[in-house]
Amino acid sequence: MPYNNGNSVPECKYYPANNKSVVINNLTFNRSPQSKYKTYLCEITGIDGFTIENVAVNTPENNGENDQIITINNCTNVYFNSLIIDGTYSRPDYSGYGIAMNNVWNFSAHNMYGHGNWGVFGTNNISNVSITNSDINRFDIHCYGRDVSFKSVTFRNKYNQFSSVYGTISFDECVFINCVPVVNGHSYNAYVGYELVFNNCVYSTIYDTPILIDEGYLDNLINPRPELTKRCLPNVTINNLTLSIPKIAPIVYLFFFRERGKKQHNIDYLSNLYVNNLQLRYDGDGNRTPADFMVSNVPIKVVKPLKETLLDIDIIGNSKKHSSFKGVLVNNLELNPVGSKLSTNKVHATSFVKKKH
Repeated sequence: MPYNNGNSVPECKYYPANNKSVVINNLTFNRSPQSKYKTYLCEITGIDGFTIENVAVNTPENNGENDQIITINNCTNVYFNSLIIDGTYSRPDYSGYGIAMNNVWNFSAHNMYGHGNWGVFGTNNISNVSITNSDINRFDIHCYGRDVSFKSVTFRNKYNQFSSVYGTISFDECVFINCVPVVNGHSYNAYVGYELVFNNCVYSTIYDTPILIDEGYLDNLINPRPELTKRCLPNVTINNLTLSIPKIAPIVYLFFFRERGKKQHNIDYLSNLYVNNLQLRYDGDGNRTPADFMVSNVPIKVVKPLKETLLDIDIIGNSKKHSSFKGVLVNNLELNPVGSKLSTNKVHATSFVKKKH
């Protein structure tokens, strides 16, 4: 709902700057399968400098829900090192997070393992995030955030969800295994502009519709918050991405919209698509595949000049019907707005910007 009405009830809280830092370390926390109560490790509020190090939390399979093993609210400079979360009170169809964070600045995690039925991270209002050398199944920012980086992280079997996140989201040397790298905004109808970067990543899936960015249902319902009224897609930079897909998957999508065939009108912010060295392979045998890579499964109408650069693409397009890099529609007219440009070099597939629809 809008923040400027009587129902929003805004609050301001003050925490003294002289709070001592808190450290939890060298602990194994085993939840019992016989327990009839939910047990949580900690809830931390109003701390500058919170560290968890060498901690393992083990949760057996159960029918529980709404987990929050570690809850962190209104904190700065939060650091995890060698944290293991193996299981949560959650189900594949009902939420429960291993780590819940709200209003956190400067969070980093290193050498972390985190998996649960629903997903390990659920956060709101978190900025300046860095996760390195880790193995997790999900990272979510549900409402507002800025600048998120992942390096040498393996993501498995879920997805990462970002809503009203600004700045840059970057994946460096990451591996995605049956995981959608980015689900963008649709749970909260909050599609803001940001920079999305993939450097030296590997994506593999067993599913027949491989997707890099899931845009959900981008319909005509306007978000009432003034800062969220525009519909934006991120600028995307891809440097060295290897995709392994099953032979039942004919197309890999950069942007995928749930409502097939619906034109996406007046998309803001998106002005740059840069793809350099994309390798598409069948999973298992390493051979080149006659599959296609498409920017979008539906036409996109952008409002800013679009620069699209495709370099060293090795995918071997399958047919004109599903030609690679199809589906970017620029104001219905050739390469308008003025300044739009398509550049290609060493593209081993048909590629074009669609001119009419």
